[in-house]
Amino acid sequence: MKYKYVGFLALLGLMMLAACDGPRTAGGGDEEEGYNPQDALTFGLVGDVKEVRLSVAKRSNLLPGEDPWVEDDELLMTFDERGRVTLDPYGNVYVYNEKGRLVKGLSKKTTLTRDDEGRLGNYDNEQGLNDRDMRHFTFTHDAKGRLLTVEQIYWEAITTDSMVYEGSKVYPAKTITEGQAEAETYKVTTTYKYVKTDAHGNWTERYCYYTAKGMIADDETTRSTDKGESLERRKIIYYSDDPEEAEADEEEVPADVAGTTATDVRAFGFLGSVKESFCNMFEADDIDADELEKGDPVNSNDSEQGYSFNADGQILTEPYGGVYEYDNRGRFVKGITEKSVMRRDAKGRVVYYLQQNDEDDDARFENKFTYDEQDRLIKIERTFWESFSVEKFSYEGDNIYPSSREYSSEEEGTSIESRTEYRYTKFDDKGNWTRREQRYRGSTAEGGELSRTSWRGAMVVEREIEYY
Repeated sequence: MKYKYVGFLALLGLMMLAACDGPRTAGGGDEEEGYNPQDALTFGLVGDVKEVRLSVAKRSNLLPGEDPWVEDDELLMTFDERGRVTLDPYGNVYVYNEKGRLVKGLSKKTTLTRDDEGRLGNYDNEQGLNDRDMRHFTFTHDAKGRLLTVEQIYWEAITTDSMVYEGSKVYPAKTITEGQAEAETYKVTTTYKYVKTDAHGNWTERYCYYTAKGMIADDETTRSTDKGESLERRKIIYYSDDPEEAEADEEEVPADVAGTTATDVRAFGFLGSVKESFCNMFEADDIDADELEKGDPVNSNDSEQGYSFNADGQILTEPYGGVYEYDNRGRFVKGITEKSVMRRDAKGRVVYYLQQNDEDDDARFENKFTYDEQDRLIKIERTFWESFSVEKFSYEGDNIYPSSREYSSEEEGTSIESRTEYRYTKFDDKGNWTRREQRYRGSTAEGGELSRTSWRGAMVVEREIEYY
């Protein structure tokens, strides 16, 4: 969230990713001993915060091969032992003397004022009338001491952030950023979904969803709109806590606060904080019965056998052969082997997985995943050493589980085509299905269409699901 004026497009790009956070002379007398939480509260924090570090990942508008992590553990905010801000999220620095008076900011000419409640008022840095590094910040607060607006004036640009809160939360539900840079005007609206908090109640992970609109000199032909999202993770160190213990105390936000299901969990047809699942398959006693009864168990290579996810909702294993390992920032680092390749699209969905040790690897396979606008899996293309298969899924309404599957494959002169209809008969309290009936029919041809034979059948599938 450290801005400096570098032109409209660059400034707007920074805001889309980082606009997610948001009179008496300072130090008019001796400061009281102890930590004053007001400055931390101004920037949406509680507790005796010492420093905040931020990592930001783009989740949209990614270029092929681009690293989504545009900020990596960057120092964002710091506070001294008395709770006075020494670095704010806008890149302003604060140096105090023993009496708490500001003696230096971005330069020795920086001045700072606070209101009668001791809250930040104005931060001004100006060397002269033609100072291209001039910065004027005006902070306003609501009755609870939370940051309400921040007005930023640079050399030839002005920006105002307005924060919107829900209830008594100290962090905003929305930020509206409006500004002008020379002849260009813009407005960015950012909403947040908070995913994790620490033991003090400060958020440590959230998603930011923005809509940005811009125009040049009231010329409608230049009007543009952009949408996107990013992921932010914070590491917060407190004066009273051991940093390792504070990190270990991190906990999930309750489901009613966290919001929607993680991308991978939903994409593969689940709801909630799924840890792993496994399917047990049974032949149907009577494939023509209106309600199927399970018979003998079967060992099947059907694509619904098993999944597992980490606590962040990222896929770890799936029944299409993929294995996924991540680093502590959630980046893919390894598959079945270190030569495995995985790619995600601009929305963070897994779209490609390749396992190949070398060009002559007979264990090589490649999976391509396609989704609909509701992030549901609709097609899987799988290539093996000398075979190829395609699965297509159809859905009814807004259901995240498919109503049917069409399958086709080619392997060494043998082709298979089939269609499976699903009927769901049991669900758990998270809304995930735990029992379904599968009725299928298909045909096989070996050596040409004249040899094609037809077949049909039915199965009962029971799914076991474990949650975090």
